[in-house]
Formats: sequence, structure tokens, C-alpha cells
Amino acid sequence: FRARLLTGDKESQLLEKLLELLKERQLVKGRVRARTDSTHVVAAVREMNRLERVIETLRATLNALAVVLPDWVRQAVPMEWVERYGPRAENYRLPEEESQRVAYAQQVGADGNQLLDALWSAPTPTWLRQIPAVEILRQVWIHNYHPIEVGGVRWRERKDLPPGALHISSPYDAEARYSKKRDTSWLGYKVHLTESCDEALPNLITHVHTTSAVLGDNDALPEIQAELQRLELLPDTQLVDLGYMEAKNLVESRDQFGIDLLGPVQVNRHRQCREGNGFDMGHFTIDWEAQRVICPNGKISPVMKPAADSRGNAVFNTVFRRADCEPCKDRLRCTSSSSRRRAINVKPKPFFVALNAARERQKTESFKEQYHQRAGIEGTISQGVRAFGLRQARYRGYAKTRLQHIATAAAMNFVRLAAWFQNSEPYTARKSAFVSAMAPG
Repeated sequence: FRARLLTGDKESQLLEKLLELLKERQLVKGRVRARTDSTHVVAAVREMNRLERVIETLRATLNALAVVLPDWVRQAVPMEWVERYGPRAENYRLPEEESQRVAYAQQVGADGNQLLDALWSAPTPTWLRQIPAVEILRQVWIHNYHPIEVGGVRWRERKDLPPGALHISSPYDAEARYSKKRDTSWLGYKVHLTESCDEALPNLITHVHTTSAVLGDNDALPEIQAELQRLELLPDTQLVDLGYMEAKNLVESRDQFGIDLLGPVQVNRHRQCREGNGFDMGHFTIDWEAQRVICPNGKISPVMKPAADSRGNAVFNTVFRRADCEPCKDRLRCTSSSSRRRAINVKPKPFFVALNAARERQKTESFKEQYHQRAGIEGTISQGVRAFGLRQARYRGYAKTRLQHIATAAAMNFVRLAAWFQNSEPYTARKSAFVSAMAPG
């Protein structure tokens, strides 16, 4: 059943058919308040260190080849590999000394390279190279070994490894990735839940979005909103946490989708703002028409030029003249640059204005009152985790993990509808017996 759903691209209907019925009965609506949050999802594979991973990748490839063409394996593979790659890769079986581990990794690399050469040799059927395990082996060897002139490979140093977004962490789920958020690190995926939170209606999940573990919440938001638009369930206000609150998302949510994106934004972390006695961006005036910046002492910068920040986002950059900055009595309050002049990066005007407006809004009591409603999504994630196993992938691969999340969201909606029709209290985040006992009254 799962395979038929995925083959026909019908998995989304598990939730969407239910949402269509709910819309007909006015139990979910567009242009009401909604909230979105994400949580990590652990893949259905074990975590391995780097040496275990390359060994297990070679072992998985040998097993796959032995299933489809055992005669070729018997001819191409040395008998001593049975002892080396027959058992599952376990760290306790491997050398402890670093130099010995590197030597062992070199041996595994040479063996894997030998197998790849055999697969790409003329007598070998070309269709063997199309087996997924073979392609995974090829990529893992590129990621972990340098080719050398004599046709062999050399174990890469840690500094030469590819970024985590590309690094295959398991041959059994090549799409699972390592990620870390604050103190939580995991191998797997991430899931975003969006639910309606209108006081007159049941709190129901209107969208579920599964992503790579390394994709930031801010990068996932545009696709979530586009899907909500397709479903005709765009909210008027979307409550999110800081991870989604990027200047670009603030502007695009408003202009493309008509959504007021409500959440806390990153405070100014520049030295001048942290110390409280310097000149941060709030002390400068931007002349957008002339594309210049005016400092607190009235000096005018050269024209701002298009540039990119460290994350590749478009900004405008300007550097004040040394003749203006060097003799300034307030220079140390403004910049500690060795060039003795202030440099400023400014977001494009729509993003700059939206971000500053959001920073001002989050200081108000009205914001605190509205944002308090976002906490309900944490109860939803708690329900998903404790009652439905939301944080543990039951299957391997992105497609099946996404199918699991869609089915979970539909099941949670059925449970919530039953509670709604029975006038039960909505599900909230669990409180321990101790906290409940100590509550006033």
C-alpha cells in the first residue's frame, strides 16, 4: 500500500482528502490564525563513526551485488574479504590507535576502489553500475578518499571532508543527514507542522512538511506557505519562532501571500549594541534615494554598493572615508577595525524596514499577548511525539518518512476531531506530577 501511494504520488491525499471534507464543513478555514513549528526526526538507521561508515558502505554494496549476480561476486572479490566485510562494522572490532585506524581505512579504501574498478571494467555488465548501492559506494568513496596518481586512494583528513549537507551518513538511508540544533544532534530529517488556532474552531493540522535535517526553518517557510496557498488554507497571521523570522520571509509572507508573520526576530548582536555605549545601526541614518549613510556626527559615506553577506544574501555595503573616521573623537565607540574606519552592510530597503519594524513590535505588550498563542504548537508536537512516534522514522528514505508524517498528521486530526465533538479539553503539553501538584489552587 505504501509503495503504491509513493509510486502514484498520492501520499499527500491521506491528509488533503480529509482537509477537503473539513473545509466543506467549515471546520478548517483559510485566513484565520495558524502556527508553525518544527522538530527533529531520527532516521531508522544506526549512527556510525566515519570508519564504520565506509566499511558498512562497502559491505552493503557487496551484499547487494551478491543478491543480483552472485557468480560475478565470486569471480571479482577476493576470499579474504569474507572475513573483513562479512560481519557488520562495529567500532569495538576496529583498531584503537589513530595511526592503525588510518591504516585500516586505507585498506578499506583500496578494497572499495578495487571493487569500483571491477564494476567499471569492460567485461562487467553495465547494469550493475546502476544498482543504488553501487552509486552510494561511489559517492562515499569520493567524500572520504582522495584519488592518487597510481590509481589508488588516500584517506581524507577531517578538514577535507564535504559539508554535512552532502555527506552520506548511512548506506541504508542515503538521504538522512546529521544536524544539530542547540544541544540536540541527530541523524535523520526534520518535520514542520502547521495547525489552525482559531478559538472558534478545533486546532487541526493543515500542513505537514518533511525536509532534510540540515535545511533551516527559514528556508523551509516559503514552500510551506506555497503549499498552504494551493490548499486554500493560507492564514492571515502565522505564528512562528525565531528560526523562521528572517527579513526576507517577513517581506515575502506579506507581499506574496498576504500573511502577517508574527514571531521574535534576532536582536542586534554587534559589539556596539551589546556594550550599550557604542554607535550601532540605530544611530545611523540611511538616505535610500542617494544610497548613502549618515553617521551620528553628520559624516556622509560614499555611495552604497551591492554586495553579499557571509550567507550569500544580498546587501549594500559602504565604508566611510578614513579622513572622516580616523580623527573622530567617537571612533572607538563606533569601530574597532584595524583600518580605523566604519564599514556598514545594509539589507535592501524592504527587508531593512520590515526587520526594524518587527524588532519594534516585539517590544510591545500587544505582541506578547498575540505571541502567547504560539505555545500551543508545542503541545501538538508533544502529542505527535508521545502518542504517534513523530520523532522516530519507521522507514528508510525521505519519501517513506514523508509518507509517515502525512499519515501521522491525518491520524492526529481524527483524534482531535473526536475530542472536539465530545467537547473534550484540547491536548496541551504534558506536565509532570510534581509541577501539577505545586500549581497554585
